[in-house]
Amino acid sequence: MSDVAPSVANVPAFYPSRLVDALPELDHPTELQDDDRESMKRAGLTVVARTAEVMARMPTRQEIRDLGLGPGSPVMEVVTAPEDNTCAMVAVREAIYLGDRYELRFSLC
Repeated sequence: MSDVAPSVANVPAFYPSRLVDALPELDHPTELQDDDRESMKRAGLTVVARTAEVMARMPTRQEIRDLGLGPGSPVMEVVTAPEDNTCAMVAVREAIYLGDRYELRFSLC
């Protein structure tokens, strides 16, 4: 086991039942062998859009333990929701990043 704390907390993902029916491996609470986008592509789904919500906040007690955070260390919560070409949501993912070690870059058009 490493003495170095992770920089990202566990990233849960939630999938609609129609996608789980097509890709049964998404229904198990284990790490996927492939990126879920690759699995979606094999099932004939094309992810064409993705929205993200980003919130800086103080961590929960569990996140403090999981990430080895010191007092006053913030986290960034990033929730993404990819959509297919029918504008249907195909997943929801939540990732918790160390707030003092990541930078977000946005392109505004």
